Amino acid sequence: RTSASYAFREDVLRHCGLPDRGMCRKMFLWFKQGAGHNEFANLGWVNRTLEEFARSVGLEFRMMELTEAEVGGMTACQQMGLFTDLALYVGVHGAAGVHHAWLPRGAAYVEIAPDGYVEIAPD
Repeated sequence: RTSASYAFREDVLRHCGLPDRGMCRKMFLWFKQGAGHNEFANLGWVNRTLEEFARSVGLEFRMMELTEAEVGGMTACQQMGLFTDLALYVGVHGAAGVHHAWLPRGAAYVEIAPDGYVEIAPD
């Protein structure tokens, strides 16, 4: 990411009144079910595997379903707050990846794409 993208992040955090705690020992999995697309076919296995990995490297693990019930009552700033201190953000391919913009310096975003995914616009 560029220094301009981090400056934008800082401006948004300040606007939202969110503290910049930097990167903490946290891992977050954001998933969806029942949408018919962009979902894990084996969510139980994904959850167990990522939780085991997180524990093995000393990360706090949290998973959340991307649904109206989960995030519908949250403001945009509250949603951003879910991502501002993560070390690792994992998500299935889709629009939720936009939240990688709120990750602190040094954090990683892993986007899991379905079989057959081909990048059509490489860097």
